[in-house]
Amino acid sequence: MNTVHLIGRLTSDPLITELESEHVVAKFNIAVDKVMSTERKEKLIEDGKPVANFPRVQAWGKQARLVEEYLTKGKMVGIVGELQTDVYENSDGEARYTTVVNASQIKFL
Repeated sequence: MNTVHLIGRLTSDPLITELESEHVVAKFNIAVDKVMSTERKEKLIEDGKPVANFPRVQAWGKQARLVEEYLTKGKMVGIVGELQTDVYENSDGEARYTTVVNASQIKFL
């Protein structure tokens, strides 16, 4: 089973890309708070460490158009989707992995 449920805020405006054959994709990151005690969160902030995760999300077709029209930096969204991991080779010949959430549902919160 490959299902992800996330709630977070957009960290920047979505990037909309028009592809060949009339396909469109919206790409954006969201900040998803880590679950932790207030004391732990304050300590991490004090130490300059992240208190959130920042998954990359992409939406296709009609969903991408809705993202383009309604979502901007700071807006809260609920995402349901699946993880997709790809591998590529960097300039040093080393394998690098990337993971993105392919959204199947986006809820504007």
